[in-house]
Amino acid sequence: SVDLEINIQLGEMTVKKHALELLDPAYLQLPDFQAVIGRRWIQDVNSSLQGAEVKNTTHRSWVRVVGKRHDLQLWDMDARVPPLAQTRRYDKGQGLASGEHWIAEALMDAPPAVMALTLHLPAEDCSDAPFV
Repeated sequence: SVDLEINIQLGEMTVKKHALELLDPAYLQLPDFQAVIGRRWIQDVNSSLQGAEVKNTTHRSWVRVVGKRHDLQLWDMDARVPPLAQTRRYDKGQGLASGEHWIAEALMDAPPAVMALTLHLPAEDCSDAPFV
């Protein structure tokens, strides 16, 4: 298939049937984009970079940058909440089965930042489990 089409009569250039457009300034502000393309080059061209849409979905915008051999993809944050497989709340060693005290012992040396989190355990007894 042909990626680039130039219509000489109309003076239009398209990439896979998508017209070229100036890149959205949001792309130019991305630190990863600036690191790859270069901040100085971006300032020199005064945001005249062009791109063509490759695919646009509900949570992703995909653009091919003309002349740079790079594609850009912007993703929205995923609003789905993953199911929590561990349903039993760990409460500083309280409520553990008699064989589960190894869990409290393993967490004694955990950094304070870890212990500040809300930790959860599987619903079933973990006395014989090698890890949780």
